[in-house]
Amino acid sequence: MFADLDELNAFAWHWCGHTANRRVHATTKKIPCDLLAEENLQPLRVPRPFTEPRKVDAESFVSWRGSRYSVPPAHAGKEVFVAATAGRVFIRAGELIVAEHAQAAKSGQSVADPAHLAEVWRLSVPAAQEKKAPSWRLSFETAVPVRPLSVYAEVAS
Repeated sequence: MFADLDELNAFAWHWCGHTANRRVHATTKKIPCDLLAEENLQPLRVPRPFTEPRKVDAESFVSWRGSRYSVPPAHAGKEVFVAATAGRVFIRAGELIVAEHAQAAKSGQSVADPAHLAEVWRLSVPAAQEKKAPSWRLSFETAVPVRPLSVYAEVAS
């Protein structure tokens, strides 16, 4: 196991330089580092951060490297740019970073900011409608007859 990405990259560069590029390639039957000068390759440019565009879905999430990350719902349906560094995922709209999350531990996870979810919920539930008075009316306009209790005692005996 590697402590971090830098340690993994250092190991990979060492392995490429001292093992993979020094042995005879199975297809070409030549040593890769001997062929490098013949290929006239140009070095790769260092990519700019936030070069991975994504569209925010209707649920206010972007998919990136197998996981989903929440974005404020104001950006639903719009394009944002995603990048990661030091275990953090940054989502930018225009020149503004609109969301930052811990990178998902494994593919298939959804990482959400509770504030983003609360805003999505608030926008998706219709405002409570004013309670209207019922169209019918209950009234007690008929007088109720009043009898002395002796009448009821006489009926009961």
